[in-house]
Amino acid sequence: MPNPRGADGDLYAEIRIMVPPDPTPRERELFEELAAVSTFDPRKPR
Repeated sequence: MPNPRGADGDLYAEIRIMVPPDPTPRERELFEELAAVSTFDPRKPR
């Protein structure tokens, strides 16, 4: 974040990912299907 005094500062962000605490069998099936077809790798540098 820009600082009025010209110095750069740290930006802290909190992200919460909410999933059903007790997914139904259909919800679980859909999560697993998405994981199987997704090509997104969060660990791969961009």
